[in-house]
Amino acid sequence: MKWYHKITDYILHCFFPVRCPYCDELITPHLTACEQCEKDIQPVNIFNRTDKMCCISPFYYNGIYKKAILDLKFKNRSDYAKTLSLSMTNALKQYFDFSEFDYITCVPPSKNSYHKRGYNQAELLAKGLSLYTEIPFEHLLVKIKDTKVQHTISDAQERKQNIKNAFAVITQYSDKIQDKTILLVDDILTTGATLEECGKELYKNKAKNVICITYTFVESKEKVIL
Repeated sequence: MKWYHKITDYILHCFFPVRCPYCDELITPHLTACEQCEKDIQPVNIFNRTDKMCCISPFYYNGIYKKAILDLKFKNRSDYAKTLSLSMTNALKQYFDFSEFDYITCVPPSKNSYHKRGYNQAELLAKGLSLYTEIPFEHLLVKIKDTKVQHTISDAQERKQNIKNAFAVITQYSDKIQDKTILLVDDILTTGATLEECGKELYKNKAKNVICITYTFVESKEKVIL
């Protein structure tokens, strides 16, 4: 993160205080949590991998981590995103040099979801990662098909079918991503169906590598299908 971003954040903190995403206490900018919650945070930095893609997640989808991501997603706590993205940045640093990436992008929402919530939580996390890593953020993907909400579907194969062909690369980037390494961001990894579909489109447009990162990973008997 550049020095002037840090100064800006400290100035903004005077007017829009940063809060711990786990207990909502005031914290200093660029910390992952308050002093008390920091004692309880135990990153596991899970690394799920297949032949073409992998996904890093700093936390399992349970306890305070589940609460934090659900508050971000469903309780209008968009202010938590930058703090949560710092934990994702620390996890990414365990496996990759930031200079390996050309772009950060995110899983795009449906129009209905965006208008209902007013923001895309994956985009906010991606922009936080971009700030901390200095990897440029770009909107590379768009959702082109209405689908059922993934978290309402429990079966892995049904989730995969539901999201099939739901995304496309935005036309203006179809040539720009050739031979590029992309960091693809989402909030929660369950079966990997959504990330797989997004990654497929990026590879179809000749991306060199697609690495995925989420804040949490759902432990499940269903195999991750990245």
